[in-house]
Amino acid sequence: MLAPDEIARRKALKQAMRQAEREQLRSTLPIAPELMRSLFDFVDEKLSDGECDGSLSHTLTFLGQRERPVEPAVSWLQGLGGNCDCEVLANAEEKFIFAFPELEQREA
Repeated sequence: MLAPDEIARRKALKQAMRQAEREQLRSTLPIAPELMRSLFDFVDEKLSDGECDGSLSHTLTFLGQRERPVEPAVSWLQGLGGNCDCEVLANAEEKFIFAFPELEQREA
C-alpha cells in the first residue's frame, strides 16, 4: 500500500503531465480556438447529412470558405488522428476538447 504522500506526489505528477499536454496542444493550434470549434461543428453538420467518404472534403471546404491556410490546419488535425472528416470528429475534436474544455459544445 502506498503512503499518502506518495499518492499525492503521483497525483501531482499526473496533473502536471496533463497540463503540459494541454499547453502543447494549445500552443500548436494553427487557427483561433473559436474557429476550430466552428470547423468541428461544420464537419459534424455535413456528416449528419451523409457518410464520410474517407477524405477531408468538408474540412477543406470550411477552411477554403474562410480563406484560412489549409496546410497548417490539416497537418494539426492529422497529427491528432484526423485523416478524414469522421476522424476529425472522432479523434482531433476529442483532443481539442481536452485542450480547450471551455469551448466544448454542450447538448441543451
